[in-house]
Amino acid sequence: AIIRPALLRTDNRPADAALVVAVDTSRSMTLPDGDGSQRWTAQKETWRELSAAVGKLDQSLVMRLLAYDSTTRRLSSTAPDALDSLSPEGELTDLSAATLAAIQAAQGQPIAGVVLMGDGTQTAPL
Repeated sequence: AIIRPALLRTDNRPADAALVVAVDTSRSMTLPDGDGSQRWTAQKETWRELSAAVGKLDQSLVMRLLAYDSTTRRLSSTAPDALDSLSPEGELTDLSAATLAAIQAAQGQPIAGVVLMGDGTQTAPL
């Protein structure tokens, strides 16, 4: 009677985590990659494969899709065909802004990973 009654609950379920994928929409993605096809085509195919595989892999993994060039914007769909309506028309590539936006896109959830797709060249002034 001296000690208060207490309720202890342990939850062993994994917390939902965010996997953030950012795709480059700058004009440099229209250049050919190693096999001669456009970088944009290779990036779209990689997204299709990744989104289809991750969707089957883990229900507690929440996908977030971003498009970046000189600005970064969140795409509303994470479907395998989400990039079909986009085209690489951006003037510059700002990798630092894309990285910051990817972290912010998790919205307080644990981050399972951040994937930056693109040609890896920073063309925006730092």
